[in-house]
Amino acid sequence: TIRRVSDGIGVEKIFPLNLPSIEKVQILKKPKVRRAKLYYLRDKTSREIKKKMMNELNWVFLGSSEFSVLVLDELIARGLSPSLVITTPDKPKGRKLVLTPNPVKVWAEKNGIKVDTKIDRSRLEAENADLFLVTAYGKILKKEIFEIPKFKTLNIHPSLLPKYRGASPMISQIFSNEKEIGTSIMLIDEGLDTGSVLSQREVEIGVTPNIF
Repeated sequence: TIRRVSDGIGVEKIFPLNLPSIEKVQILKKPKVRRAKLYYLRDKTSREIKKKMMNELNWVFLGSSEFSVLVLDELIARGLSPSLVITTPDKPKGRKLVLTPNPVKVWAEKNGIKVDTKIDRSRLEAENADLFLVTAYGKILKKEIFEIPKFKTLNIHPSLLPKYRGASPMISQIFSNEKEIGTSIMLIDEGLDTGSVLSQREVEIGVTPNIF
């Protein structure tokens, strides 16, 4: 038996009932017969995550691009605000090479959220976060970092993994004239986009915001 619960962000969470602690579940998505392997954590961990989401989830966001800002806007609009934002340092821009913050740093300062441009393990541990959420951060996290939070670290990846693994999935899909596009949410491990996929959703071409 499978129970579907919408999280209000456009992603359906699917909670299998009466299954072992960690179970690999295969489902058929609605009209488009696309088979996706989804991995779900159950029992105590699953209940604790849902309880935290219903109350107050203490989480840290890592990202640096316009796509990262799109994700942040969607989350904060639904009451999910990060306690800390980690992004990349300011970079020289223009003819005068003026140090310029990236879109995520600008967003964090505008919304009054703490922001740092370096990864400090001691500070992250002191944050006592339940979860790290990564979206287009631009750097590979070490195991000692992504295993800090209680519920580990999730990555929002703008493609239907595993086909477009790597640092530029959106550009790769455009150059390949890809028709089946979507988003994947996965657990981060030591590989490059090789962690267990928790959820995927296809989207129609043309309905996503233009971020280029």
